Amino acid sequence: MIMTVPEYLAFEEASQTRHEFVGGEIYAFAGTTVRLNRIAGNVYWTFADAGDRIGCDALIGDVKVRLPGDIFYYPDVMAVCDQNDDDPLIKTRPCVIAEVLSDSTRAIDLREKLMFYRQLESLGTYLIIEQNERKVYHHWRDDEQLWWSETIADTRPLAIPCLGIEITLADIYRNLVYVPAAG
Repeated sequence: MIMTVPEYLAFEEASQTRHEFVGGEIYAFAGTTVRLNRIAGNVYWTFADAGDRIGCDALIGDVKVRLPGDIFYYPDVMAVCDQNDDDPLIKTRPCVIAEVLSDSTRAIDLREKLMFYRQLESLGTYLIIEQNERKVYHHWRDDEQLWWSETIADTRPLAIPCLGIEITLADIYRNLVYVPAAG
């Protein structure tokens, strides 16, 4: 069923289930796990602590981000430092977004969302976080507006310039045990 943006927003407001919106179509938002929730919570608290000091808002899970082309996603975690981005339900100017991978969202987070999130002029950092191993795909925009990528699976910190912080895998996976797969 193809919808317009106003139809989607009305539908979403009345729905008990969250839906993302791409190309006029809606997609039910995948459920979560305790592990995913803890990882997202760890990232949120790191962003929130930094944001509180500099006037940025950290948001987790239930706030939509609107992308060019009338695409709406629910990032696992984002931070917004633009005080003019004040809609209580939809943000358009996040400076950092973090998604925690799950089997059902993996391909979308690694490809589709990466492509669309990079279109946000305000976005400087996109973190894609593995749920079942200690690894983060760190994407960032430099001063010349070029995007760079690296995979972090060690103790190197990841810079989040808009919040003035670095975050480590120890921060992200705090209070979680990772057991390597047998193989």
